[in-house]
Amino acid sequence: MEDSIFRITEKQEKNLFKNGHVVFDSSALLSFYGYTEKISGKYFNKVFKALDRRLWLPAQVIYEFEKNREKVINKPKGDYHNLVNGSSRKEGGFLDSVKNTISIIQKNSNTIHGQINALSEKTIKDDKHPHLKQNSIKKFIKELTKFESNIETFSLGFDKLSSDTKEQINQKIKKIDAKSASDNLRERLNTFFTHGEQYPYEKMLTIIREGKFRYENEIPPGYKDEDDKIGFQMFGDLILWFQIIDYAKENGHPIIFVTNDVKEDWWHQEKVIKNIDTPRNELLYEFKNKTNKNIWFYTTDQLIFK
Repeated sequence: MEDSIFRITEKQEKNLFKNGHVVFDSSALLSFYGYTEKISGKYFNKVFKALDRRLWLPAQVIYEFEKNREKVINKPKGDYHNLVNGSSRKEGGFLDSVKNTISIIQKNSNTIHGQINALSEKTIKDDKHPHLKQNSIKKFIKELTKFESNIETFSLGFDKLSSDTKEQINQKIKKIDAKSASDNLRERLNTFFTHGEQYPYEKMLTIIREGKFRYENEIPPGYKDEDDKIGFQMFGDLILWFQIIDYAKENGHPIIFVTNDVKEDWWHQEKVIKNIDTPRNELLYEFKNKTNKNIWFYTTDQLIFK
């Protein structure tokens, strides 16, 4: 019995990494912008240099990468700003939250001090009611004054923390802006990858006509994009898929497909468990049938740690 195309053995995977050509989609490439310079440089060397001459970019991936690149690069700027300022996000505004809390503590401390002073003034005279001994009141005022002094020291310490944090954030944002202007990832894509050609317009229309049938019947890939995209881009995953198939036909190599799109129109998923270890069987079968070659899918992290 022949080995199934719907699973991959250790031997098959070893052969795939020895002979296969590697295709990244835009989600996988753009994920490199989420790493720090140190880590991304390490991954570049491990992945791109190791797979040099076997890396190919479909035209659809180039288009989506360029379309989304600026937005992805600038996303960490919002993450850094969110450390300071509160926003609509569930988590964030940490510095502003601490600053507001310190302000509330200082305000409440002043209120307490005022009320204790009023209590003392109301009860200090011993010639009429109400009169109370002042020992406990004086002791509490002394403790309160010490507390207020500690709060002031605490507030000054926080001001230093806030200033240092904001300066670090400003430096990080400058580096992000510099990355947008001078992009190491883009340079590496030009250096290590060969690039595919865009389909003619008429072929795009032919794919879209087939895509409508496939989407109506939830035949992968791409039908999960139907609700949130318009025009040709509704069929972007399908266009990419056909470009990968055509590349494998022309070059005669098995394909390692790297994607961080973990929706069910790429990966086999049980109803309860969202498994991202096995590609959709329909895609494995279609690829084998049209190219007589094998393909297997990996996320960026799965590829890096192979």
